[in-house]
Amino acid sequence: RKRLQETRAQVFLRPSMVKFASPYHNLEIVAVGKHGTYFLNRQLIMLLEVHNVPRDTFLRMQREMLKDLDDMLMNAKAAKRVLPLLCGPDDHVIKSLMDLLGAGFAPLRDPFLFSCIHAIRAFHWLNLREKTRVVVKDGAVLIGALDETGVVPEGCVFIQVRPNGYASECLPGCQKKPFQVITGPVMVTKHPVMHPGDARMLRAIDVPALRGHKNVILFSRHGARSEPSKMAGSDLDGDEYAITWDKSLFLNSWQRCTNLGGGRFLSLTGRELSISDLPKANRPPLPVAPKGTPETVNEVTDEHIVKHFINHAKSDTLATICTLWLDWAVSQRNGADCSQCLQLAELHAVAVDFSKSGIPAVIPKHLRFRGHEKRAHWRERKNTPVFHCLSTIGTMYDEVVTRIKEGKKHQNRARFQCAVAGRHWNKRDQLQCFRGNIPKAKLRKQVKNVYKSSISRQLGLFPNAGSADFDAECLAWAGQLKENYDMALIALMSRYSVYAEGELVAGCITKQVNMNKRRKHDTYEEVRRQYRQLRLDARKEFFVHIYRKSLAAEKDKGALLFTDANGDCAPGANLSEIDDELVSVVENAARFGRKYNNLQLPDSQVLTINTYARKLAAACYVVTYNPEFCFDGRSQASRGMPQAVDGGKGGHEKPYLLFSFLTIFADVMSIGMRKEEVPSGDRVEEVPSGDRVEEVPSGDQVKDVPSGDQVEEVPSGDQVTDVPSGGQVEDIPLGAQVKDQALGTEEMPDPTSLAGDGVW
Repeated sequence: RKRLQETRAQVFLRPSMVKFASPYHNLEIVAVGKHGTYFLNRQLIMLLEVHNVPRDTFLRMQREMLKDLDDMLMNAKAAKRVLPLLCGPDDHVIKSLMDLLGAGFAPLRDPFLFSCIHAIRAFHWLNLREKTRVVVKDGAVLIGALDETGVVPEGCVFIQVRPNGYASECLPGCQKKPFQVITGPVMVTKHPVMHPGDARMLRAIDVPALRGHKNVILFSRHGARSEPSKMAGSDLDGDEYAITWDKSLFLNSWQRCTNLGGGRFLSLTGRELSISDLPKANRPPLPVAPKGTPETVNEVTDEHIVKHFINHAKSDTLATICTLWLDWAVSQRNGADCSQCLQLAELHAVAVDFSKSGIPAVIPKHLRFRGHEKRAHWRERKNTPVFHCLSTIGTMYDEVVTRIKEGKKHQNRARFQCAVAGRHWNKRDQLQCFRGNIPKAKLRKQVKNVYKSSISRQLGLFPNAGSADFDAECLAWAGQLKENYDMALIALMSRYSVYAEGELVAGCITKQVNMNKRRKHDTYEEVRRQYRQLRLDARKEFFVHIYRKSLAAEKDKGALLFTDANGDCAPGANLSEIDDELVSVVENAARFGRKYNNLQLPDSQVLTINTYARKLAAACYVVTYNPEFCFDGRSQASRGMPQAVDGGKGGHEKPYLLFSFLTIFADVMSIGMRKEEVPSGDRVEEVPSGDRVEEVPSGDQVKDVPSGDQVEEVPSGDQVTDVPSGGQVEDIPLGAQVKDQALGTEEMPDPTSLAGDGVW
């Protein structure tokens, strides 16, 4: 509302948008347009077969997806390519994983990265088996909106997205691909699809006046019936639409057509098509569902509300209609185009609007399946006769089941030993956070193999002995924050019995529980919501602490050890007085420093924030991965926690091994580890102790470089001694140290040696 007032923007309401009078005038944002990943499902595959899309297309797409799922676990390059496309329900973790991959972490070496990718792969394996959710690379799921200008003609849409979708959002700003306007034939649909007319071929056009609209599909306002209404009776009140420009999924004669230019296309049969013939590929849409007349009462009482919910529970046949539709589609010769499926599609349109219209969808007896009738084997119904279905869905199901069994049977766990880091595999192939049944000495060795001491040095932690007190304070604060985070995470795991850390963090929960699908979905959504809040709270504490340290440094710039006069920098302090917008400013300063300083902060404070953020991120990495802290530090949150039982058996206590704390600061650590080029001729001023000057071209000016700093690109064996202000740096080799002849090169202390020396 504040920004709307500042920009003097106006909000216009149509009469149809005013449902009832209310004194409430606040504008709330329910959703923001984004590029969602497009997945096929069983209903859509069956409907596309009605439109003559061959089964080989779906088998090929599924095989490519299965290969990608295996490759991303074994190869970092494949993971960077596949992860954004196959992200799970919680996209915020994907950015953390991409940050780690960009910083040089590998799935087979890092425990946190491996557990998340392994959970994401298992999640998509399960969705392929139960729902046949196959990714469409050349597609997107976008919020639908109306072209208010009236420029888009009937049968056309306007779409502007990034070519690589969400993958581009995970990259730094300079590497993001520009938005691209999609033009030509596209296939648009709205889930759930039940009728052959729900999948429609439309023409995407470029309208320069509409290029300000991104990650949204704009429909035309012309025509007797709107295109959204033709797709399962949808509208534009926040509905999302699935769009693909993959020619192999186009309908009928437009399938894999060749663009000849000038609005002309050539079909696979050699027939020349015109763009004006595009509407002929569509089937007639489903008739508009009847709208009921709402009951009029003088006053709405509790009795009316109770009656409404009871009637809704009794008449909620939506799930039954969907499963019956699948059974009839696979049992009839003409598939989803059979009369039974068409009748069920009409009932589905009524059932969707039941909560608004009050008209229930009553399923007639002749459309119900009896208990003794056989179902397809891929329906996985217990205590029901089945037959082996050889349809496209049946073949895809068999391939997935076989691939999963082979993957679990032949996967080389010895190759995963480093990334597993001593954790426990259960019978369902879930990597749990319990310690495996191995000796503690061997366990310490496995965890030590994944710890990289060079990361703390690279981020400026312990650059010389003179900063030992300052860096010890970083370790102490990081250890306390991790202890709070681990305790909250373990409590969340125990509450919902989800002990696979990767599944909980990535939101890809595959635990089988005795719940119906709706209740299971609601439970898992609550788990994801609670973890998102846990992560946001810990991340806010991280940046608020950095901001307070920068304020203290501004008061006393000469002090090496920053002190907060208020004394309220400890983790868990009251953060309510800190504005979220200020936290966002500090976050950008911590990640990018002065390079992107549109932050209304003094340059010296931005530099302090950036430097301290990297040191604190390094300290957080040390307390998470260094074996001395994992096993002997007081931050081991599993001490004193309730016993965790694997599968409800055994009853013995297993210490926790948690690595997801990395997601709190992964972006800061990643950017600090990447090389950032300094343009030729630029001056580097007031470089604090421990900072690195990277890729400085020969002849560049360096001003006020303190003793002990590191300068990259220096000839092998050369040393820079007592560089005066404004002096020239020529041909400096990678990794050489700036040395003060009077003091000599200081030796970096071992951070683990401080663990029991008053740090905690």
